Amino acid sequence: MPHLPPVAAALAALLLSATASAQDAMRAGPALEPDARIRVTVASSLRPITGVVVAHRGDTLIVRTDADGRTMTVPLAQVIRLDVSCGATTNTRRGAVVGLGSGAIIGTVAGALSYRKPDCSGAPFCLDFGPVPEMLVGAALGSLAGALVGAVIGSARTEIWEPAEGVLDERTRLGIAPRPRGGVAFTMSRAF
Repeated sequence: MPHLPPVAAALAALLLSATASAQDAMRAGPALEPDARIRVTVASSLRPITGVVVAHRGDTLIVRTDADGRTMTVPLAQVIRLDVSCGATTNTRRGAVVGLGSGAIIGTVAGALSYRKPDCSGAPFCLDFGPVPEMLVGAALGSLAGALVGAVIGSARTEIWEPAEGVLDERTRLGIAPRPRGGVAFTMSRAF
C-alpha cells in the first residue's frame, strides 16, 4: 500500500477539515440573533407566529410579534418549527412573462372566435384573409393586458424562510394543540 508523503497528508487533512467546516456552516442555516425576523410554531397553537427576536436565552426565546407588537416568551421545548427570514423578494418579471404568454394564447383564441366571414355579395372587390388578422390583433392585445396583470400580481412581496438550525435540539417534542373543530390533539415531532 503506497504511503503519502507528510506534506501531502497534511494538505489532505487541511482540505478535508476545510470542507467539513464549510459543510457545517452551510448546514447551520441563518443565525438567530436579536432583531432577526422569525416564524415560530409552538405545540400549543400550530399556527405560526411571526415576529422579531428580542433575546435568545438558553432554552427560551423572547419574541416581539408582528400581529400586535406584544412581547412573548417561548420555551424552546414547546417549539415545533423555527424559521428565519432571509429577506423578501418579488416575482414581477416572472409574473409579466407568464401573463404575456397566457394573454397571447387567450387573445389568439378570442380573435379566432370573433372572426366572421365577410358578406361579399354585390361587391366588385372583396378580400378575405380569414381569421389571421383578428387572431394577431387578439394576441397583441392579450399579450399587453396579460403582461400588465401578471406584473402587478407578481409584484407582491414574498418572504423567504429557512429553518433555523442549531437552535433546537434533536429530540422528540410532545405537546397539546387545539383542534379546529373543538377538542385537543396530542402532537409529537421528531427532527431527523
